[in-house]
Amino acid sequence: MALTKTQIVANHLAEKILKGQYLPGDSIAGENELATTLGVSRTSIRAAIQTLAGKGILSTVAKMGTIVNERNRWNWLDIELLRWISEFDVDHELIPSLMEARLIFEPNIAALAALNATSRDLVALEEGYELMVKGEKTVDRDLFNEGDIKFHKALIASSNNCFLLSMGDALITALGMTFKHTLEQEVELSAPAIKMHFDLMEAVRMRDVEKARSVMRNIIMDAIGKTIGKDVTFPKFIL
Repeated sequence: MALTKTQIVANHLAEKILKGQYLPGDSIAGENELATTLGVSRTSIRAAIQTLAGKGILSTVAKMGTIVNERNRWNWLDIELLRWISEFDVDHELIPSLMEARLIFEPNIAALAALNATSRDLVALEEGYELMVKGEKTVDRDLFNEGDIKFHKALIASSNNCFLLSMGDALITALGMTFKHTLEQEVELSAPAIKMHFDLMEAVRMRDVEKARSVMRNIIMDAIGKTIGKDVTFPKFIL
C-alpha cells in the first residue's frame, strides 16, 4: 500500500532524527521549507509533526518552533517508532536495553501463560513451534523467524492479562528487531533453541509455572548470547 504524503513526511523527519541529523533540543526546518523540499502541502507537514509529537519525539515551543525532545520523552512502546528504528538501521545500540526488558517481562509472561493458557492458546503455541521446526528442517531462516514470532505472540496471548496484551505488539516488534543481529545465521544450528521452545510449550501445557519461567529465561539468555555476546552483564535482580 502506497504511503500517504503525511506518512512520507513523518518517515523523512523520523529518519533525520534517528540518524542524528537533528539532535535533542534542535529545531527542525520550518513548515514552508519542508513543504518546498518534499513537494507536499503545509497541511501534510503539520499532520506529520503532530504524528511525531504524539509519539513524544517532537514538541512545538513558542518562539522556538518545533524541537526534538530528549529521548527519555519518546514513547518507546510505539510500534511505528520501533519500526523506524529497525528500518533505518539504528537499532544496534538499543539491543541490550531490549534484551533487558525481555528479561524483566517475558519469564513472568510465560509463568502466567502456564496458569491461564486455554486449549486454543496451546494450539497457537504448537503452530508456531511447528513452523520453527519446519524452518530448521528446510533451512529457511525467514520461516523459522515467522514461527518464533507466532510462538511468542501466542505466549503473550496465553497470559490473559489485558496490560501485557497491550504491550504485546511492542514486545513482538522488539523481538523481530533482534533477528537481523543474530550471530547465528545458519538456521540448521537452531536445534537447541527449538528444544527450549518445545520445553516451554510443554511447561505451559502441564501448568508448570516455575519451569515455564525458567525455560523462558534460558531462551532469552540464549538470544542474548547470539546477538550481543555472552560477556554482557545485567543487574542480578532481573536474572
